[in-house]
Amino acid sequence: RRAVSSASASRASRTSRASRSIRRRKRRLRRQRSASSGSSARSKRAVKPTKHIREVLLERILGDVARLRDVEKTYQNLSTHEWLDRQCIEVFEDRSHRIRSHGTPIVIEFSRHQQYSLVLGSLQDTSKVDCLVFHWKDAPGPLACKLCLDARKAGKDLTSMLARFLKEKYHAQYAPAETPEAWDEFHGRRAEIEVRYIRHSHDAVHDTFGHGEHRGASVRELVEKLIQGKVRTQDLTPFVVIKIGDQEFWAVFGNRRLKALKEFQEHEGTHRKVKARCLVWSKDDVPASLACKLAMSATTTNDGQFAAYKGKGRGKGKGKSRA
Repeated sequence: RRAVSSASASRASRTSRASRSIRRRKRRLRRQRSASSGSSARSKRAVKPTKHIREVLLERILGDVARLRDVEKTYQNLSTHEWLDRQCIEVFEDRSHRIRSHGTPIVIEFSRHQQYSLVLGSLQDTSKVDCLVFHWKDAPGPLACKLCLDARKAGKDLTSMLARFLKEKYHAQYAPAETPEAWDEFHGRRAEIEVRYIRHSHDAVHDTFGHGEHRGASVRELVEKLIQGKVRTQDLTPFVVIKIGDQEFWAVFGNRRLKALKEFQEHEGTHRKVKARCLVWSKDDVPASLACKLAMSATTTNDGQFAAYKGKGRGKGKGKSRA
């Protein structure tokens, strides 16, 4: 009887341990499912649509919309007062940033078919409206940025909006690479900027120059010449940059030259500060065509800190860099 009792107790003990083990496994599975569903829900809540770098740059140049209240005083030499036919004024239905500027609507004029686009203010219910008019060639960058962002929020194609300010390659007049006289014409904007503070607008650049004095040569060849002293940094075509923040300059033209200078800086190390000649525009006074050119060509995915090599050949389409 003692043997039978001992065997029964042993079986009961094993059954008890097995049942406890099963319960522990069930509890562990429940916790895992709960944690998994919780993290999934958190991740779904955390996921937000990311903005393209184009929109980010436009917002940075625009800055605080409230500062545009004094646009009439700030840019008084660039605008005119005109009575316009209300039906000729394009209005985007985004009212989140609608600001009255002394009661006078601010519009930008585009040459084609006398097209006008409302940027600030609101229109009266009359056939003719007194407006402050900026031509697209003379429009301040912040106004162009606001118009493009409002159009984007209203469902318009951002690329086509930016292209409105890039007609006739009007931006080329500011680039010494295409208009050598620009270096003298805008001499008041000359500055030497450390290349570590200049950001790429492209995520990758071709390793061969397609334009300018280095046409046909590789970027690496230019780096070697800089290292050997055969080419000085002062000999390179000046950059056109937009200062958006403290020690934050964005290159509008010349991403391949910038790539060469950054590699040269990496070779030289911290004991030498490599600088580049630049024409500097602030985000307050940058022309619309330059601001839109920067946004149009922007493809960087690392906030302009680095650009890789694409390989041999010349770029295609919008945003190809110049030598």
